[in-house]
Amino acid sequence: MSFIEELKISYETTKVLYDLLCEEVDKQLNYLLDQEEIILATPITSRVKIWTSILRKCEKYKIEPSDIREINDIAGLRVISLFQRDVNKICTIINEHFTVFRMENTGERLLENQFGYGSIHFEVTPKDDWFQVPTLKRLQGLSIEIQVRTVAQHIWAAASHKLQYKQENHVPIPLRRAINRTAAILEMVDLEFERLLNERDTYIEDIIEKPNEDATLNIEILKDVLDSALPRENKDSEEDYNELLNDLGRVEVDTKKKIVHIFEKHLAQVIEKDKRYVEEGLDELQDTGQTNEEDRIKTGVYFTHVGLTREVLSQEFGDTWRKKKKIELRL
Repeated sequence: MSFIEELKISYETTKVLYDLLCEEVDKQLNYLLDQEEIILATPITSRVKIWTSILRKCEKYKIEPSDIREINDIAGLRVISLFQRDVNKICTIINEHFTVFRMENTGERLLENQFGYGSIHFEVTPKDDWFQVPTLKRLQGLSIEIQVRTVAQHIWAAASHKLQYKQENHVPIPLRRAINRTAAILEMVDLEFERLLNERDTYIEDIIEKPNEDATLNIEILKDVLDSALPRENKDSEEDYNELLNDLGRVEVDTKKKIVHIFEKHLAQVIEKDKRYVEEGLDELQDTGQTNEEDRIKTGVYFTHVGLTREVLSQEFGDTWRKKKKIELRL
């Protein structure tokens, strides 16, 4: 039997395990990213190489593996972050929670005559404690490639792959300046986002260290007030602070002092309402087996930070702000 026939048998009997490995690593990475409050540009994607792709790789690199497990990138995940600083955080998570065989920044291997904007590639396997779970024990010995890049890096990778503009001497001369300019712009996007985040961090530090009760509310001041005043467990990863600012503006709650004042008046009552809704929701869950707020209720909270604030507004202003909102939507 030739090595190709042996390898194909190995692939066909193992592919289902690689599918499961992708599914489990995807699930665990999403959980770990949520714990660090890292928001991705797109959902994590995964793939298991098709057989023809494996054959091409063997031919290209002149390798003759006898077992599919000898090829480290049969399974792959791609993690695309919004910001460069999150790439660093994601890499830390991978290093801490997986056994890493290899890590490479592909941008560092480019020659001076090559275009490129790299990403971080890991070859990993889950740590041994994963395999104590009976359903995961059969995954032991499998590895997976994880690619980490920013959304700007992903745009470059997708476009350059489609155009096949990877080396300068392969690109039509009239287009070389344009492709260089494009690569530079995309790299600048990451740099400018990082500059923006650094300036935002400085601003947030300033409003914390030098609080101004009369400061006009904006996104960052509102987030700081809510984080300080409201229970952490009620905070959702996708709070709509922008729309809440509009709600507050409708009743002229436009400074830090004003929102803190109405929290002092009504928050205790709203927190009690939150607890009551959780208890009622759990009873409903037991009776019917379903509820729209099932996931949140199971964590012991009902309202998000935005929801708590809107309840406080209702305590202070009744339905005034809601009526104004409906009128605006009709205009």
